[in-house]
Amino acid sequence: MSGVCIGNGAVIGANSVIKKDVPPYAIAAGNPQQLMKYRFSSEIIEKLQLLEWWNLEFSIIQSIFHLLQSYDIEQCINVIEDIKKRKAEKKSFLFF
Repeated sequence: MSGVCIGNGAVIGANSVIKKDVPPYAIAAGNPQQLMKYRFSSEIIEKLQLLEWWNLEFSIIQSIFHLLQSYDIEQCINVIEDIKKRKAEKKSFLFF
């Protein structure tokens, strides 16, 4: 449908008719569309949204792909936060 926004990390069920926005990391399915549940807690969703891990360089995503596929979302978040922290420190070092 025109004008509908599918949030980051959302999952849409097969053959679903989506007429309304789907929030980030939500699971929506059916005709009419129903919000089934969220993939993670609101705290985890907020962290993932702030991290914007999908904007990392492709080589970094490849190196942590096993974490992105794992069930240990906390470890994944910690590793990505560490990567982003190191990148920020490296950039600030270059300017001093």
